[in-house]
Amino acid sequence: MDLDIIGVIIQGGAVGLLLVFGFFGYKLARLLVTVGQNLIANHLTTLTEEVKGVREEMTTLSERLLSLLDRRTE
Repeated sequence: MDLDIIGVIIQGGAVGLLLVFGFFGYKLARLLVTVGQNLIANHLTTLTEEVKGVREEMTTLSERLLSLLDRRTE
């Protein structure tokens, strides 16, 4: 075989490998972004539920405190 043909085959293989690695790198990056978004969304949902629970507890405690103060002033 001529050396030019061998060089073209090697360069073509390198370009093919570059495209394959680029494609799979892109797919991996998208997967990581999706997983990251899901983790953050789940974490924020949990925090939101906790804040709602604390808010309800604070409302209950505030009402109890107001009722105790009202009884003391009578």
